[in-house]
Amino acid sequence: MSALRAIRRLGALTGRRLLVTGAAGAVGHFAVQLGRLAGAHVIAAVRDHGSQERLVALGADEVVTGLDQVSAPVHGVIDSVGGPALAQAFDLLAEDGLIQQVGASSGQPTTFVPYQLVGRRRAIEGFWAGDRFGPDLAYLLDLLADGRLAPLDGERAEWGDIDAIARRLRADDGPPPDGGDSSS
Repeated sequence: MSALRAIRRLGALTGRRLLVTGAAGAVGHFAVQLGRLAGAHVIAAVRDHGSQERLVALGADEVVTGLDQVSAPVHGVIDSVGGPALAQAFDLLAEDGLIQQVGASSGQPTTFVPYQLVGRRRAIEGFWAGDRFGPDLAYLLDLLADGRLAPLDGERAEWGDIDAIARRLRADDGPPPDGGDSSS
């Protein structure tokens, strides 16, 4: 859902360059595919080339391991990394380009140098998922059913097993970051 809504906020992408940071993650997995379906030239940025073959199969035109390997301009960015990569991606944006920041997996703050943002017609938007998920979920399920969208590789189970799977996932992840009760 996040990838779909971020793609939509970027506007018309046909023939334009889309950069997806954190492309090996869940949002990136779908952003690459949805960007390709929207007609974009998709550049997938990842930490290492271990997922290159999978991302190319999903629709990435390029796979890079550093934003210094991306030539400007890009027209849109879906960023799930944050930190220094967000500031670097901003410098790659074309005039009227837009970054949809959907996460910050780096855990690092983003620092812009003085005047980096001044005098540029470019924007960064913090992602907002909104509400009314039904129509978007139906659209994504139709894409999956038609084979135009590949699901994440992962565990498959019956709907009735969801409680057991959720308990196991919580146990595998350990306590929540705030140290609170993981049963809530």
